[in-house]
Amino acid sequence: MRFARSLLTLFLVLVLLAFAAQLTFRTDPRDGLRAADTLFLASHYHNARLAYRGLVLADDAPSTPAIAYVRLGMVATVRGEANDAIAAFATALGRGVSGDDYDLTRLYQGALGAKTASYGAAPALWALLPIGSPLSGQRYALEGEYLLHRGDYAAAEVALRKALNVDLPIAWRAAVHRWLALLRASSDPAMALTELANAGTVATMPHAPRRAEYLANALLTPTAHLAERLSAILQADDDIRTQLLGQFYLDQGLYPLAEAQFAAVRPDGPQGLAAAAYSAYVRWIAGDRAGGLERLRTLVEQHPQEPRARALLALVALGTDNTQMAQEQLQIIRQIAPNDPATNLAWGQWYAAQRDYLAAGQEYRRALDHAPPDERGVYALYLARFHLDSSIEVCALGLPAAQVAAQSVPPRADAWLALTQARLVCGDPQAARNAAERALELDPQQPQAHFLLGKTLMALGDRDAARQALIASADAQPASQWRTRAETELEWLGFN
Repeated sequence: MRFARSLLTLFLVLVLLAFAAQLTFRTDPRDGLRAADTLFLASHYHNARLAYRGLVLADDAPSTPAIAYVRLGMVATVRGEANDAIAAFATALGRGVSGDDYDLTRLYQGALGAKTASYGAAPALWALLPIGSPLSGQRYALEGEYLLHRGDYAAAEVALRKALNVDLPIAWRAAVHRWLALLRASSDPAMALTELANAGTVATMPHAPRRAEYLANALLTPTAHLAERLSAILQADDDIRTQLLGQFYLDQGLYPLAEAQFAAVRPDGPQGLAAAAYSAYVRWIAGDRAGGLERLRTLVEQHPQEPRARALLALVALGTDNTQMAQEQLQIIRQIAPNDPATNLAWGQWYAAQRDYLAAGQEYRRALDHAPPDERGVYALYLARFHLDSSIEVCALGLPAAQVAAQSVPPRADAWLALTQARLVCGDPQAARNAAERALELDPQQPQAHFLLGKTLMALGDRDAARQALIASADAQPASQWRTRAETELEWLGFN
């Protein structure tokens, strides 16, 4: 009997061990989702999309969990694939997605609305997040950034202050302070510097982050470089700071703030005429074509020897296809400043627009010849880009210009990109690879550098490395033309 009981006990133990092993090693439907999420969180959006699509296609459509469609919509939003994102989110909501995944859906839908005007008003979509959602801070931060770029500055500041009043991850809180600095800089430079300082003092999270918060990070716009530029401008001398800040706002597309800064420059100061010209140009580019054009004409009449106003008037004329006015202004500029490299550059661009490539090339060359030593790299890059873009005498003239540009101080990623492209066209893939790698040292997230590196690696016969470089190009700016070009190249090469 004792033997029988021992045998039965051993049998039960073996059964339990087998059952435990089955539970431990059997495939969990969530394993694939976790693996895909890991790719998404690492910004590997190309492979994450493939993984999420695999989850959706692996099962019969009715049995696919709603969360898989949420993730598919998220990665499509980041990649700028609006139609795919809309369809995925609609499916997820139709299948009753709930909890943090519901909040993620609404957060990403708002971001999609901010980029796709026909989809719906972004603030209205973000307002669908439940009260007290763990993603409320991210919602207010995104809404503040959206309103900032829409020109609703008062509402943008309200939203950004709300974001700071709730729990917010460190990177998001720093970005909010930087956007507030961007707003404050126009009227209170000291407060703007304080906001920038606050962005650098955030060190700890008020709570343990949830997975949904990590998954929201793909919507956060990088702001560190913006903050560096803004900080340098705010610490400049008063007589130049206002002008520089206006140009900075112009670069950011914040036209009302830019125009306000240019208007604040003393008319009788050293920057007065330039500021007035830029103010008129901002008005034109912001949509008041007639008003901007009239103000530029008035400036030219009042200050006939001011080349900057005439150059902007020529640019505006080209933008409205008034080639006669543009040519007239350029001819006068040549009389005023015949040896200024900017004059030659303007004429080079004019001839290129008229497809007179021989004359354009001569003007670009003259611009480089007239450039002072500390600006030769800039004008060499213009010359190199002309030959590369027109495909005219790339190896004879474009390559030497790109070599000069690449030696500029401080080094520039775009100059090394031009050298990469020229080396590739001229049949030297190893030198092209070296140049592309140097460009990536200077700007690791430059999608064109990854793309060209992929092309050079293919020319060198390293298919695996080329595939990785092209995928890196697609992921560097997933909503840009480079993602489309990289994935087209991957498909053509048979990688997908």
